[in-house]
Amino acid sequence: MKNFKMAVIFAMVLSVLTADLVAQAQRGQPGGPMGGPSSLDSTWAALAFEVKVTNATLDRLRPHFEVAWQQKARAIRESAGGFQGFAGRMQKIRDDLNETLKTVLTAEDARKLANWQASRPPMGPPPEAFPGGRRMGGPGGSGSSPSGNPPLAKDDAEKRILEAADQVTRLASVPMEDGRMIRLLAEAIGAKNAVEIGTSTGYSGLWFALALRRTGGKLTTFEIDAGTAATARENFRKGGVERLVTVMVGDAHKTVESLNGPIDMVLIDADKEGYVDYLEKTLPLVRPGGLILAHNVNMGMVAEGYVKRVTSDPDLETMFYMDGGGLSVTLKKR
Repeated sequence: MKNFKMAVIFAMVLSVLTADLVAQAQRGQPGGPMGGPSSLDSTWAALAFEVKVTNATLDRLRPHFEVAWQQKARAIRESAGGFQGFAGRMQKIRDDLNETLKTVLTAEDARKLANWQASRPPMGPPPEAFPGGRRMGGPGGSGSSPSGNPPLAKDDAEKRILEAADQVTRLASVPMEDGRMIRLLAEAIGAKNAVEIGTSTGYSGLWFALALRRTGGKLTTFEIDAGTAATARENFRKGGVERLVTVMVGDAHKTVESLNGPIDMVLIDADKEGYVDYLEKTLPLVRPGGLILAHNVNMGMVAEGYVKRVTSDPDLETMFYMDGGGLSVTLKKR
């Protein structure tokens, strides 16, 4: 009970701080390139897909983000059972990365990133602020604090997967918070046939595997880049789950047509402009009671195609989990 109360208090404080940071960004007050609420993963994804910095710039930034991700994972592990110092450590990580961004980004890229940060919806509005959908989580709209209960391995096989995930070089991947939600949902619905569009380096696939090894399921994951797919296969091998995962290389807009149903769960985490197409091609194959998840999605995008599609269909029920990079969770009603 004591830990639960501390978690609630921490989530409330985090929500207030985040809302204040967003308000500062919207007023044009200084906060740095990472002054808003986005996670390290969301900022990386924004640089790659929203700001669209050059590959050379991403190559210069990648080692710094890798260090930040490792420091964050370490902070989460070492903060188990208590919250003192976690916020300070995360602020130090952000500050260090901000200094790098200031020296690497062009003035135009820095401006675009700042505009993207300011456009991120603040945490904490009531459910009615989100037409057609609701947010999942506790006070302020966020779920349990990521520092409150780090993932614990039940057995050696699970430990191996978690260790492999901890070592993955994450390229526009989901954050740990979203990975844990993927595992939770996949295992809860007893997923046998899971599909992922956007393998990247295999981080989210490893979270799927944590569930699928228990449910007896398999994952089919789609990646457009052959080199990235090879990296993912190696990460699956390190986690000991290569027999659970089939990696398909090519344009997923075409290759997903090879899928067969029924599908229990789909994760869409690829080119944002293609989300609706991916949805339309997989939804007919998803079983009633199955789930469709989409990453880097929030109700601030209510006017955009994907969110409008999943929140205006009476056959679907959609909620938004905002602890990580923004994850929509859609149920195909029975």
